[in-house]
Amino acid sequence: MTSFDKFLIGRKEDCGRPKIRTNEAIENVRNLLEEASRTFIRVSVQQTEMSYETCQKIRKKKLHLYVYQPTLVHELLAVDSPQRVEEWFLNTINNDETLNYTFYSDKAWFHVF
Repeated sequence: MTSFDKFLIGRKEDCGRPKIRTNEAIENVRNLLEEASRTFIRVSVQQTEMSYETCQKIRKKKLHLYVYQPTLVHELLAVDSPQRVEEWFLNTINNDETLNYTFYSDKAWFHVF
């Protein structure tokens, strides 16, 4: 028997800080989310009378639910590429600085020494 095992034998079950994230609390949050899946954490805090951090940890670590924000993005098609290049060129043609730093070539390979 090691000293670690002796420590575990003499330890009381209820010593230490009481846990807030009990199975009952997890079930309360799960039931609340099943009733209304779009419930904000603030609302679940008010209804379960737990702290914000506790509700957030239950959602993430125990229930594996994460907040997400869907992002709408326009799909770029192959047809859009020439138009985008033309618009860029028309917008930058009047800027003399851009033309000073732009290199145009009709060769596929070039070497800079």
